[in-house]
Parts: sequence; structure tokens; C-alpha cells
Amino acid sequence: MNGSNLKIPYGVSNFKTLRQEGLYFVDKSGYIRTLELCGRSLFFVRPRRFGKSLFLSMLRCYYDIAEKDNFDALFGDLDFDLMEPEMELSRGFCDFCLFPERYRSAGVPHSYLVELKFSKADASDATLVAKYQEGLEQLAKYRVDKSVPTLARGTTLHQTVFLFKGAELVRIEQTAEEAMP
Repeated sequence: MNGSNLKIPYGVSNFKTLRQEGLYFVDKSGYIRTLELCGRSLFFVRPRRFGKSLFLSMLRCYYDIAEKDNFDALFGDLDFDLMEPEMELSRGFCDFCLFPERYRSAGVPHSYLVELKFSKADASDATLVAKYQEGLEQLAKYRVDKSVPTLARGTTLHQTVFLFKGAELVRIEQTAEEAMP
């Protein structure tokens, strides 16, 4: 929706009403994935009039099977993305994680963990081999993170290392491919 045509709501805490009437709101749908990775007990601490009820209404619309036919109208243009740059996995940061959003992109058959390794333009072959090995080790570490099976469920998980020598891409290799139940 064009942000300049949206009306500013006051006291509207129903996500479906807000979207259907074209009212202005701060899109927090990107936090749904974060919540899915959290523990079972959540506690929302925010000041009064800070959007807690609206956020919970959004979650209800997102997970309510009765809203399945309205999903694209409610969430189609919001902050959903397959790519998570710099996602923390197993106490390290994977450069790119591409996972299908389960409800919106249910038919996407692939997911990816991508590690980028950089060396200086004058790096020796031994340095390049060491950087590549480091990329393999990091991908193996990211793969065992407890959130990966949930995020990659029902896809083929590809693990890939990109190796750069200066600005030149000198090696790109898929190091593993695994069907995720």
C-alpha cells in the first residue's frame, strides 16, 4: 500500500480491520520468525499504547487456519523474506540463510546456508585452502544449530562456500545437500 494514502488509526488493535481499512501501522511481521525460534514462554513487556494487542492480533491472523483465504490480503505485501543475512547459528554468524517462510512459500523445495570467505588479492594457495576449510567447518557448525531443522523442514538444505581472492570469486562449491524431513 502507498504509505501517503494511509490513515493514522487511534485505538485500533484488530490487525484484520487495520489491513482491510488501509490504516497506517508499523509492520512487525518480520518478528514472527524470531518468535518461532524462541522458547515456549514469552513475555511482552512494552509501555501502554505501544502495539502489544495489535501484535497479538497479527499473530492470531497469521496462525489462524480460518484466515487462510485472507492470508495474501493480510500479509502479501509485508516484511516476509526468504533471506536472513547474518543469522546467528551455534554461536556464530552464517553469512546468508535462505529458508522458505512456511505458510506463504510452502511449495519452495530448497533452503540454503551460505558462507562467504574472503582473502587478500595476493593470498597464497595455502591461505585459500585454509579459508575454504574454515568455511566448511563453519557450515558444519551452523548445520547442527537446533533451529535449522525447524526452518528448513520439508526442503533440501544446501550448504555452499563462496571463496574470494580480493574481489575475484575463485571458488564456489556446494559442500552438502540434505533432505530435511
